[in-house]
Amino acid sequence: MLPYLSPGFQPEGGGGGAMEGGGPGIGPRALPRTPAARADATRERRGLHFPSRWPTLRGLASHLRTYGIEMHPNEELIHRFYDRFQARDADGMVACYHPEVTFRDAAFGELDAGQVDGMWHLLCSRATDLEVSCSYVHADDREGSADWRALYTFGQTGRRVDNRIAARFQFRDGLIVRHEDDFSFRRWSRQALGPVGLLLGWTPLLQNRVRSTARRQLARYMRQRAEASGTAAPAAAE
Repeated sequence: MLPYLSPGFQPEGGGGGAMEGGGPGIGPRALPRTPAARADATRERRGLHFPSRWPTLRGLASHLRTYGIEMHPNEELIHRFYDRFQARDADGMVACYHPEVTFRDAAFGELDAGQVDGMWHLLCSRATDLEVSCSYVHADDREGSADWRALYTFGQTGRRVDNRIAARFQFRDGLIVRHEDDFSFRRWSRQALGPVGLLLGWTPLLQNRVRSTARRQLARYMRQRAEASGTAAPAAAE
């Protein structure tokens, strides 16, 4: 979640904006001035912290330069990766990766470069209401990290998921060569799977089943994609 407020947002107790229950400085809460800010305030009250509009990478870099802060090129790379994810641009995401990239998370396990490409194309092609944000991005010449958040509907159950992930990166030749995502599988399973996740989310049995299903879906998608393009699909362990 990027740590910026939408234009026109008035913090609680702040003066200058219209107030619920009275004139300036009287009511308990400032009313945001713009429709976008009002939508953000509604989301905040409901526990959904995604702003209606996100700062672009160019806007963020410009904002930092205003204060004499230069973003490390690998930090820009991480921001670009999640900016492309929010746009559901899998090709743009993969362009941030080194040709020898590897990936790991709790859902898919360990993936090689071909599988990583297929995974992001699979996820972006199926995302219908995905919202992605990242924050606390740090990077140097070799390593980096970010906290990112995905809000979406889990297709198999139709349940809403708000997943919070800690990402770690390694870089080579100005690109991401290693990407690891860590998140609470127990928390995710409660949201995505409902009662089943609540009861079994802590067990390796459910995690292995979810991983096996995800890898089968990935292998099937990669075969279909290869057939559509007339090329041989790279091996994808199921």
